[in-house]
Amino acid sequence: MAVHAVHQLVARSVRRQTSLRSRGAPNNAAVQNFIDASRADLAAQGKEPDMRMRTNEVNAGLRRSAMAEAGADRRAQGQIGLGLGQLALGAQRNQLDAQRITNDERLRAPQIRAAERMGQMQDALLNAKTPEELAAIAAQIRAYSGKDSDIWKAVALQGGTDAQGNKTESILGAVNERTGEMRRMGGAAAVSRNRHHQ
Repeated sequence: MAVHAVHQLVARSVRRQTSLRSRGAPNNAAVQNFIDASRADLAAQGKEPDMRMRTNEVNAGLRRSAMAEAGADRRAQGQIGLGLGQLALGAQRNQLDAQRITNDERLRAPQIRAAERMGQMQDALLNAKTPEELAAIAAQIRAYSGKDSDIWKAVALQGGTDAQGNKTESILGAVNERTGEMRRMGGAAAVSRNRHHQ
C-alpha cells in the first residue's frame, strides 16, 4: 500500500510541476526546489526513464512545430516571390504601354499640326475679301493638300460631220481632271507627252 501511495504522490507532484511550468513558475526558487526534489525522488524509484520519455515527446512536439513553421515560412516566401514576379511583369507592361502612347503621340503630332494649318487656311479662305486673295489662298490649300498638280487625261474625239455638213477629222485631246479644261493635242509627240503625265 505504501508503494502505491508514493506513486500517487509522485504523479501529483509531476502534474503540479507541469501546471506550474505552464504558468511561468520555474522562476520561483521554492518551486524549482520542489521540482528538483521530485526529480530526485523519481530517480530513486527508478522512474527516470518515464521522465525522459516525456521530455522526448515534448522535444519531438517542439521539433514538429518548428518544421511546420519553417514550411509555412518557405511557402510564404514563395508567395512573396511570386507576388514580386507579378509586380515586375506588371511594371514591364506599364512601361511598354507608356512607350506605345509616347510613340503614338509623336506620330500624331505632325498630323495634328497639318490639320491645324489646313484649318487656318480654310478660315483665311472664308475671310478673303478680293478674288485675287481667294485664288491665292485656294492655290495654297491645293498645294498643301497635294492636289495642286494637274493631271491630264488623253481623249480621242471621233471625226464626224459639223453643222454645215463638212466632215471633221478625228483628233487627240487632253482633259485636265482637276479643272475640266480641254486641249487639242497634235501628233505623236503630244501623245507621248500626255502618257508621261499619267
